[in-house]
Amino acid sequence: MPGEINWDIVIKNWDLPFPHKLKRSPTNPIDQAELDRYPEEEKEREKWWVERMKDPRTDEEISDDNCKKAETILLDAMRKTHEDT
Repeated sequence: MPGEINWDIVIKNWDLPFPHKLKRSPTNPIDQAELDRYPEEEKEREKWWVERMKDPRTDEEISDDNCKKAETILLDAMRKTHEDT
């Protein structure tokens, strides 16, 4: 029962590995492969934020630049499709 959980022990041992491989089940939505991927994904997110913080542009400028890039990619793909037909 939730009231029987010793949260101090849970927090103290939070980063310890599980004693066995995790399997997906109706009560556990994650498996060992997903759990093993988490540190790599976290590093990628941290890298993205570090790079973002170095970027002097405002969010609006970044959004505008991304829209221009997407427009260029889309127009190039449409031209190629049109040439191939």
